[in-house]
Amino acid sequence: MLETGIVAKIEDGKAIVSLAAGAYCDKCRICLFDDKGQRTLRANNDIGAKIGDRVEVFIPDGMISKSSFLIFILPIITFLIGYSFAWFFSRSDVLSVISGAITFVLTFYALFIYEKKINQIKKDTLPYISKILKDNQDI
Repeated sequence: MLETGIVAKIEDGKAIVSLAAGAYCDKCRICLFDDKGQRTLRANNDIGAKIGDRVEVFIPDGMISKSSFLIFILPIITFLIGYSFAWFFSRSDVLSVISGAITFVLTFYALFIYEKKINQIKKDTLPYISKILKDNQDI
């Protein structure tokens, strides 16, 4: 999927790109929103785009479904596993809920660590700036 936007910031070799709302925005949920409510995306900046450049960002197709699963489905699954495991051994609702909540929180922590490692290892599976657009090209 290709998106176009303007480079707002450069952080650690990655570009924070401000994007206009696209056709897939309701389904994707990869982008974040800044303090002004603008949709932003962190993308690899291997071609050297600068702040203010209009760029084309490529988002790998598999990233959308994988990210959706990891963010929305996996924590629910781990909560249910933690709850069921504690229920099987203790038969206590309180301990089961606490166990489920702990596994739920640990899943988000593990996803945070996973995201940091995957950013260092698999650059081809992350969004990246594919080209810098000239001023006379349409967005």
